[in-house]
Amino acid sequence: MTPDQRPGDFAQAMMDLGATICTPKRPACVLCPLRDDCIALARDDPQRFPLKMPKAARPVRRGAAFIAETPDQRILLKTRENKGLLGGMAEVPTTAWTARIDGETGAGAAPFTADWTAKGEVVHVFTHFELRLAIWHANLGERPVAGARWTKIAALGEEALPSVMKRQSRRLYLTHSRPAGEIMTTEIRHIVYDIGHVLVHYDPLVPFSRIIPDPEKRARFFAEVCTDAWNHEQDRGRPWPEAEAEAIARHPQEADNIRAFRAHWEEMIPMFMKIQSHFTSR
Repeated sequence: MTPDQRPGDFAQAMMDLGATICTPKRPACVLCPLRDDCIALARDDPQRFPLKMPKAARPVRRGAAFIAETPDQRILLKTRENKGLLGGMAEVPTTAWTARIDGETGAGAAPFTADWTAKGEVVHVFTHFELRLAIWHANLGERPVAGARWTKIAALGEEALPSVMKRQSRRLYLTHSRPAGEIMTTEIRHIVYDIGHVLVHYDPLVPFSRIIPDPEKRARFFAEVCTDAWNHEQDRGRPWPEAEAEAIARHPQEADNIRAFRAHWEEMIPMFMKIQSHFTSR
């Protein structure tokens, strides 16, 4: 079906067709230039397509996290290695889980001996696997721990904590003040959730038509790298540093384009740019 001449323009035209006419809901078949050759229109209900394939079950990985807390409201943190999943981000001590192998889950794997108490389990879903962490907590006096540091709970908002670690804190009802822009760790009572084209027009092609000029490469980038599922995790509260680290670990050759997604996010919402221009020009 793809022509030998100008295949890039053809790919862009097909994407435009799918975005404006051959949409998943209420396709405008009467306006479609390909309607005479459309098998779905001739034999079936076009709204039944595309058929959704059953999602493959995510593998489940297990590990343990150890929250050590002092009487003056400090907890023990360490920084993950720069490479790999969540690279360079802060965390409480955990066992050696990865996307491919389980870590230990018992108190015997703690970084030091203490009166560890089980506090349940935290489940966090990454793009390609599910992580289940057994949470252990201990109250103790501050002590030196190699490769770790004691941090005030009130200052946790200044740490690059991935959302899975924030969930561990919420499990213990730890709340802290936060600078503007940080994810809240207190109870959330109301949420306004907008999936583009409902309240606000959202279009990542606005900046990425310039960032990745080749239509085929651009389509592949959104289909395999910064996918809708990946972006929805940010809507659910995953911090950008964690999202970028996870995507770069899977596609290191796309690191610059992955970082560009956040850097040019405002361009994806044309209304935001208009509002910003309105107020800055006054």
